[in-house]
This record gives sequence, C-alpha cells and structure tokens, in this order.
Amino acid sequence: MLCLAVSSPALSQTNLSDSTCCVPCTAIRNALILKKDHQLLKAEIGVTRDSLNLITKQSVQKDSIIIDQKHIILEKDTIITNKNKVIETKDEHISDLNHNIKVFKKQRNISYITSGGIFILTLLLLL
Repeated sequence: MLCLAVSSPALSQTNLSDSTCCVPCTAIRNALILKKDHQLLKAEIGVTRDSLNLITKQSVQKDSIIIDQKHIILEKDTIITNKNKVIETKDEHISDLNHNIKVFKKQRNISYITSGGIFILTLLLLL
C-alpha cells in the first residue's frame, strides 16, 4: 500500500488522519494507465480535428474549382453556340450564292445562244 496526501478524506479507503490516506498500488497503476489513455485519446482527437479541418479546406477548394470549371464550360458552350449560329448563317449565304451562280450561268448560256442566233441571222440577212 502507498500513502498519499489528499485534501478530502472522503476519497480514501481508510481515514488515518486529515492529511493522509491509503490507496492500493493497483488502483494507482490503473489510474496512471487511465491518465495515459486519456492523454493519448486527447492527442488523437487533436490530430483527428486537424485532419478534418484539412479535409474540409480541401473539399471547399475542390468545390470552388468545380464551380469555376462549370462556369468555364458554360462560357465555352455559349461560344460554341454562337459559332454554330455563324456557321449556319454562312451556310445559308453560300447556298444563296450557289443558287445565284446557277441562275447567272443559265442567263449566260441563254445570252450566248441568243447572241449566236442573232449573229447567224445577221449573216443570213447579209448574204
């Protein structure tokens, strides 16, 4: 047995005097083991808290990166949509030009035939 000085006699097993008490050595060992376990658990809680803070910061950073990427994607989508509209307008313009080319070729061929016919008629009239 080990005798310790304790201020409260209610905590001791046997009251020898107001300033001393007797506690079994196994109880002291168990108390020291519990104290060490408490200190270790307190340190683990601190490490866990720090890890959670880091993970939270990382997730917030990743969320902001995802939001930024979504904004970039939306901007690129609008650019693509605008370019597709420009392409459609240019395609319509090209089809109009191709139609005009066909019309002008027909008119040219008709004018060649007409001028050739007039030339032949004038030759026949002159002869």
